[in-house]
Amino acid sequence: MKKLRKVIAAVMIASMGLSLASCKSYKKISSDEFTKIMEENDYEVYEEDFRGYKEYLYAVNEDGTITFEYYLGEKKSVVNDFFDAAHDNLKAENKSGTIKQTTNKITFKGKMDEDSSLADLEYVVLIKSDDMLIAAYSTSKDSDYIDEVDDLMKEMCG
Repeated sequence: MKKLRKVIAAVMIASMGLSLASCKSYKKISSDEFTKIMEENDYEVYEEDFRGYKEYLYAVNEDGTITFEYYLGEKKSVVNDFFDAAHDNLKAENKSGTIKQTTNKITFKGKMDEDSSLADLEYVVLIKSDDMLIAAYSTSKDSDYIDEVDDLMKEMCG
């Protein structure tokens, strides 16, 4: 009986460890940090008003194939709602791509439905941390562009 308890305890601990691993937390950055990183990488940064958000900025690379967006919500729930809606939209418009989601990150790679407003997107990454969300979109499936998105997301969010 004691042996069975130890096995059950070990299995529970292992499963808790796996669930924590899939819930990686990402660091929250300021709009100034976002702007600095984007400008250091030759992106043009723009700021606009966006309802429900304290701050909204977007940055576009030189040839227009990659766009990053920075959202700082007035409330954490605004960011959570946006994150959930983005996942739903990607699922609905997905033609032949793969969507991976954890608690704080969504990744899409592939083709969208041709009639979709998202039809040009080949690679999408969204990361949220507290009341901040950063989204990146590439219209190219070229590995150099995908690597650039991943490298910049890692630099910004960890």
